[in-house]
Amino acid sequence: MNHESVPGIHPTVDTACWNENNGDPVHTEQDTSFNENIQTTPVWNENMFFGQVCASCTHEMQNVLAIIRESSGLLEDLFNFAGPQDWPHQEKFNRSLQVIQNQVNRGVELIKRLNRFAHAPDLKWIKTDAWMHAELMVFMCLRFAEIKKVVLELEPRSKTDEAGHHLYTDPLQLQMLYYLGIRACLDTMDEGGHLTLSLEGRDEQLITYFTVKPGSSEIPNLGTSLKGVSEWPIFMKILQQMKSRVDFDPVQNAILLYLKFPNKESVQDTVAESS
Repeated sequence: MNHESVPGIHPTVDTACWNENNGDPVHTEQDTSFNENIQTTPVWNENMFFGQVCASCTHEMQNVLAIIRESSGLLEDLFNFAGPQDWPHQEKFNRSLQVIQNQVNRGVELIKRLNRFAHAPDLKWIKTDAWMHAELMVFMCLRFAEIKKVVLELEPRSKTDEAGHHLYTDPLQLQMLYYLGIRACLDTMDEGGHLTLSLEGRDEQLITYFTVKPGSSEIPNLGTSLKGVSEWPIFMKILQQMKSRVDFDPVQNAILLYLKFPNKESVQDTVAESS
């Protein structure tokens, strides 16, 4: 059998079909160009796939909300200029339009935060503002706090504090730490409690405080309570991957999360070791 040479395609022998062809080997064509292309393909993983698809959808949702906002505003303007002045449902109509505007504003805020979250896997190691990631995760966890009837908040920062909140890290892992830390603390709390996150840059470390104030006068041992919640082992595993540590402050009833301030070179070394 004659086979023409095709770039990237190399003939192979299918021995399973040998006898079926009267002893004449059957050649099948195997595409090796695909494997060659893999070596030049940029780094890609499931997180990046999810993030990029999610980010694309959030942009479309922003367009949808913008159209709803403009349309409801147009309805209001048209009715104010040309609608009947004595219409008995005027107040109900205006109230409904205001509800639409309020929900659009709420949706815009949610989509904006979701878009920020979706872009977290874009870069593996960058210098980033940890306070902004904490603020995002606090926002994302507000629903869980409301379900438990607990107040969840991030302590505001001053302009002078901002420089101490920047560090080289993996943004997605940092967000996972904050998310799991918040969820773990919430699982130990009862109705009426208060969970506050605060950040402090000190001695080449970034310390994040998860301070729990219970609704009752009795203050449980946070260190003991956390060991019984499902999020805590995952939190500790990520903490080990980031070569960081956590302490408990029994006086403030707080978790102290310590993140180092590595320079860019040492971060790249860490990435090489973990890959």
